[in-house]
Amino acid sequence: MNDFNIYVPNYVKEIIDKLESNNYEVYLVGGCIRDTLLNKEVHDYDLVTSASLNEIKNVFKDYYIINNNGEKHNTISIYNKEDVVEVSSFRGEEGETKSIELDLLHRDFTINSIAFSFKKGLIDPYSGVKDLSNKTLKAVLSPSERFLEDPLRIFRALRFASKYGFTIEKETEKEMFKYAYKLKEVAVERLRDELIKMMVGDFVFNNVLLTYREIIGVVIPELVPCFDFNQNNRYHFHDVYMHTVHVVNYTPCDYITRIAALLHDIGKPSSYSETNVEGYIQGHFYSHPLLSYEMSRVILNRLKFSTIDKNRILFLIKEHDCFISLSRKILNRILSKIKDEDVLGMFTRLIDLKKADRKDHINLKELDLDEIYELGKKIIEENNSFKVSSLDINGYDLMSLGYKGREIKEMLNEILDLVIDEKLINEKEAILEYIKNKSAK
Repeated sequence: MNDFNIYVPNYVKEIIDKLESNNYEVYLVGGCIRDTLLNKEVHDYDLVTSASLNEIKNVFKDYYIINNNGEKHNTISIYNKEDVVEVSSFRGEEGETKSIELDLLHRDFTINSIAFSFKKGLIDPYSGVKDLSNKTLKAVLSPSERFLEDPLRIFRALRFASKYGFTIEKETEKEMFKYAYKLKEVAVERLRDELIKMMVGDFVFNNVLLTYREIIGVVIPELVPCFDFNQNNRYHFHDVYMHTVHVVNYTPCDYITRIAALLHDIGKPSSYSETNVEGYIQGHFYSHPLLSYEMSRVILNRLKFSTIDKNRILFLIKEHDCFISLSRKILNRILSKIKDEDVLGMFTRLIDLKKADRKDHINLKELDLDEIYELGKKIIEENNSFKVSSLDINGYDLMSLGYKGREIKEMLNEILDLVIDEKLINEKEAILEYIKNKSAK
């Protein structure tokens, strides 16, 4: 690989030149090398150097150094004109003579243990280039040591398998299952971020969800009862978990929709009941969307999802089984439940989830969700009446009629329901007439 070449932006090259001019070794490492070798777009440039943290600070004392707690991970984040560049001091255990080879030894996988120097060329002591070529994900030298250094690497392996379609090497896979319980010790924010990246991979279905469900179950134990849970239902030919992963597979690569798909039926085992009709057992899951919603709220809180992401995912879970048809009244009712500013975006996600869910059903009546989507989109574009703020009156109008506090909210909601049900025209004069007539009774 002596002909290896990598594009490096000027703001990164400036930092490299400054370290080298101060007689320090400096190498590009990790994702920028991996993605260049895979002919993929590079988003981040990480550097590793023989300089200590204090020496890095001294070299860049005139630069803006971002205080993001990176120092405890042996890293300094430097803002240079256009973007942030992470510069790390060589890794290694206390007492070891630091070197680029030792630094690469303490990285997670061989595909990430490749370095490049403009002076020395490509450094690949652990055959990462070969593993990239073979699409193999392999821990560096000792999988057990790598996973005990940082158990999150087990989840990172799933993310790389999902993103690149790599096969995980057998010994690495064996140690992943062995030490999966250690994921319980990892900060939930780190697990959440890896989960998000994992779920949008093109290969998440075959390479992760089908093969490594027990590892995912360590992070989301509420999924475990879904494994092999027979639905005994004429509308399903898969068990609960297999249905779930097929729905994920049928959704677009959007993490909100895919995480909602992963959790949408998580309440089914707890809501299961049976009836016996002429010797045929029929399984039922009454109110499972609401139970899945409640269970998912606990999961998303535990993983510290942002409020906006949590609310979006929970809306999709709660409404994934809602009745929908080519009716303005029905669509107005559904749209009125979307509290997100991006109404069209959330409606699109709901339709995508319903399409994916129906695709893994049998014996369902035909439903043209594309036509329904177009009507819903038209209603949104027309800013039709599906929320209180779109009514032709407001709280001040009701205050002028003598309404106070809670009464205002109740009346506005009552009027909204009537407008949605097409029992009242959304015009101020008609609404005020309705209120006056009601007050006169």
